[in-house]
Amino acid sequence: MDLEQCDDVELTEVLTGRDPVVFAAGFGPGRTPECKVNVDRDGTKLLADAAAQPRIRRHALVARG
Repeated sequence: MDLEQCDDVELTEVLTGRDPVVFAAGFGPGRTPECKVNVDRDGTKLLADAAAQPRIRRHALVARG
């Protein structure tokens, strides 16, 4: 799923029934600074918001800082 192209409703629908949900954030080579913001920051928030829904039981975030 492309976190730069979806919204929280769409993401929640995709994640429902998946247990656990794991998100590994990372800024890879060749990516633009905008991608870092869109995926690492905004994507993390998007996933956290979707995972907070009652239908998502467990989620984990893996990141390096």
